[in-house]
Amino acid sequence: MKTVDGRNFECNQCGACCRWQGKVFLTPEDIGKIALHMGIEIGKFLEKYTENYGGSTVLRNKEESQDCVMMDGDKCGVWGHHPKQCDEWPKKFDKRCPGFTNDGEDRMDFKQAVERVNSKLSAMQQMETSTSDQFYKGLMAGSEAMVTSKALAGGVDPYAISTQVKVASIDDLFAFHRASKDHLIHKSTRDLWSIDTDKDGGVTITRLFDNDGEPIKG
Repeated sequence: MKTVDGRNFECNQCGACCRWQGKVFLTPEDIGKIALHMGIEIGKFLEKYTENYGGSTVLRNKEESQDCVMMDGDKCGVWGHHPKQCDEWPKKFDKRCPGFTNDGEDRMDFKQAVERVNSKLSAMQQMETSTSDQFYKGLMAGSEAMVTSKALAGGVDPYAISTQVKVASIDDLFAFHRASKDHLIHKSTRDLWSIDTDKDGGVTITRLFDNDGEPIKG
C-alpha cells in the first residue's frame, strides 16, 4: 500500500487502468524482463507486442480496443514482470480506480476541514463583535462623544428609513452618542447618522444606512 494525493492506494489487479486510453512506455529493462518471462526472443516480442510512438517503444493495444495487449481476461498477463510505468502508477488520484480505498477517511478529512473553517469564522465573528463593543464603549466614555441633554418628546425613530430629520439642536438628541464632529451613533441600534448645521444654527441629521445595511439615497 502507498499514499497518492493523501489517499491510501493498493492495486487489486482489477485491470481497469489497463483499458483506459494511453500509452505504456517500455524501458530496455522492461523489454528484456517481459520477453524472458514469456519465453520468446526480444526481436519477436518487439515485433508482436510493441510499436513505435514518437520515437519510443510502447505496448500495443489489442485490435479495435483500448485494452493493453498484455491483458489476459480481466488480469495483466505479465503481472509481476510488468513495466516500470505500470508499477509506478498511479501518480495522482483517479476516482475511476477502485484501488483508492479510504473514501471514509476522505469524508472525515472533508468534515474536519469544514469544522476548521467554521471555527475560524466563529472566531472572526467574535473578534468583530468584541471590536465593535470596544469602539462603542469608547464613544460612551469620551467626553467629546457624549450628547447629554433632555429627551426629545416624539424623538427620532432609528428604524425609520427616512433620509433626513430636522431637530432644534444637537442638545435634543439624547438617544445618540457623538462619534465625531459630523457623525452620530444611535445608542440602541448603533446606526450611523450624519450631522449638518445650516447658517441659522438649524440641525439636520441623516440616517446613512437602511435596515439591510445598504446606503440610503437622497
